[in-house]
Amino acid sequence: IYNENIRDLLNPSTSQLELREDAKGNHQVAGLSEVEICSSEEVMSLLMRGNKRRTQESTGANKTSSRSHAVLMVQVKKRSPAHSHQQTMRTGRLYMVDLAGSERAAQTQNTGKRLLEGAHINKSLLALGNCINALAERNTRYVNFRDSKLTRILKEPLAGNCRTVMVGHISPSHYHFEESRNTLAYADRAKNITTKLRSNVSDVSYHVAQYQTIINELRQEIETLHQKIRISKNSQNSDEKTDESKDEKKLTDVEMKQVKKQLISSFNSQMDVRRRMMEIDNHLLAQNIEFDKLGMILSEWETEKAVSALENNKEDGSNGADIDKNNLKNEMPEHVFHAWEELQFLKGQHERYLEMRQDCENDYQSCKNKTLSVTESLSVKASSREQRELLHLLTRVYELEIESILS
Repeated sequence: IYNENIRDLLNPSTSQLELREDAKGNHQVAGLSEVEICSSEEVMSLLMRGNKRRTQESTGANKTSSRSHAVLMVQVKKRSPAHSHQQTMRTGRLYMVDLAGSERAAQTQNTGKRLLEGAHINKSLLALGNCINALAERNTRYVNFRDSKLTRILKEPLAGNCRTVMVGHISPSHYHFEESRNTLAYADRAKNITTKLRSNVSDVSYHVAQYQTIINELRQEIETLHQKIRISKNSQNSDEKTDESKDEKKLTDVEMKQVKKQLISSFNSQMDVRRRMMEIDNHLLAQNIEFDKLGMILSEWETEKAVSALENNKEDGSNGADIDKNNLKNEMPEHVFHAWEELQFLKGQHERYLEMRQDCENDYQSCKNKTLSVTESLSVKASSREQRELLHLLTRVYELEIESILS
């Protein structure tokens, strides 16, 4: 982060990147490079490459002064063993942040461009200090993360579901006494921040069960088609003597291609709708997990406030039943208020996804009926041989879809 502009140190050819906020209030840097790695050595290699591209200049206080803040984010995923009863996915994100040091113009002797850089550094560090002060005071309802791009990016490590360590650099020299004292005061405030940790665990077995359901449905369809093929063979054996009836049920090449096209198109539509249903189910599951998390935050806060109110009422000699809920809401800490707001937003989203799920179910049934209608009409339009050919085609399409899911 240089002069309040975000640059990609792994891809310096990109221009300034935009910092955007999603529906849940999380900040994302649009267009930022993300590299998949397999070892800590690869992380160190990327870290060294990025460090070489940081903006560094000589000042009166430091020959290699960092003129920017640098942030490295490492996201780790861990899946439970395949043979375990319940498959889960654990995710975590490690932020490593190197802050530029605060500067005094009199000591650094900066002018022009260096002076402007120092002003931006001090501004972002001041914004970070204000956030730390607000977070350290537990009763503060509002924490202003918007004063700097640095604080917006560090919102999750500072106040989210994170365990955060801040390392303060001080000097034994009396020449740097003022900076060391300010750093220690900074660290003393930071250590008063408390966060509540929750494991980021998602149930992968649910997704596996979804695919298994689709596979079972396809296998049932294949078995039904095999039965129709056997019936068609028996029908041909009984009708071999009546050549006239076979001629009446002869499809032209054009009609045959048309029926094949209808069958494959109908099946593809059916599978597209089934995949949409699965995506919606995944969203609904994620929302239910989020409901539980937010509900725990709200219920925990309500319990703490209720106990506190009862203790105050006992001291006052009043009845504990007369707890003003409006006052409780007005006294919500910022993280509780955000949880309440997010819960209201999620409820609306949940209703929308339920409606979409119902629409998909109707579309899915319509596609299945269309496929069934085409296959049943074959007994009227096609000869036994043609019926078997088309049914074999549809069976193969189902089998290929199963192979695609399992691969």
